Order: sequence, then C-alpha cells, then structure tokens
Amino acid sequence: MSRNFFNLYSHDFARVAVAVPNCKVADPEFNAAATLLFARRAAAHGAVLVAFPELGISAYTCDDPFHQRALLDACEDAPKDIVEESKSLNIAMIVGAPIKVEHKLFNCAIVNRGRQDSRRRAEELSAELRRVLRGASVFSRRCRHHADA
Repeated sequence: MSRNFFNLYSHDFARVAVAVPNCKVADPEFNAAATLLFARRAAAHGAVLVAFPELGISAYTCDDPFHQRALLDACEDAPKDIVEESKSLNIAMIVGAPIKVEHKLFNCAIVNRGRQDSRRRAEELSAELRRVLRGASVFSRRCRHHADA
C-alpha cells in the first residue's frame, strides 16, 4: 500500500474529538439533538471518533431521576435517533446513556457509525479504548481504511 505522507493515518495517528454539549436534565430528545450537532462538527473537522460525557443522553443532577421508567424508556429511544441520523456521518461516536439490562441499570456507552454496534458497560469500553490507544497502529489502520474509502 502506498503511503501518503500528508495523510495523518499513514503515520498511525487518528483525529479524535471530545465533545461536551449543553444538556437538559431528563430530556433525551434534546440531548440527542445536541449530541448529533457536535458529532457533525467533529466529522466536518476530520475526526474519526468523538466521545461524549457519561450519561449525556439523560444528563443528571444530585437528586437524580435516573431510575424513573419514563426517562429510561426515552433513553432507549434517543440512541435509535442518533443511529439513524448518523448514517450520513463518517465518524464513530461514544455516547453515554443509562441502559437497563436484565433488571440492572448500567452507565453504558453506545458506539455507532450509522448503526448501533454495541452496548457496553463504561468500564469495559474504557479498558478497550486504553488497549486500542496503546496499540495505535491497529486503530489507525482501521481509520486509514475509512479515510481512503
């Protein structure tokens, strides 16, 4: 494979963004729209991955409505909207959302690029990202493939 010197992916780097949109507590629809706005901006600036805050879809306060069924149901729907809208974006997103699995509530990250690839506990995702970032060449090869497409 010929390497383009001016392509940062040919040097095993990846452009990664971190975004912190203004959120409204217990308003997943608003927060999903804000998340998509920042994802579009990150993609426009050439990022291949953008990470958002934990529980960015629900937001939270000291007196957290986190366990309310209506909020959890809305948080299940918001990622579907993000997935659908992100189909036109060439970027992977890590979006924090409360997800109920087998009657347990997890602070999960939803990783997607036009589809919902997985739901993982935040700790598992964090460990995976650390592993990937230590082996940056593996990650950048994937990014280079997407950049060349």
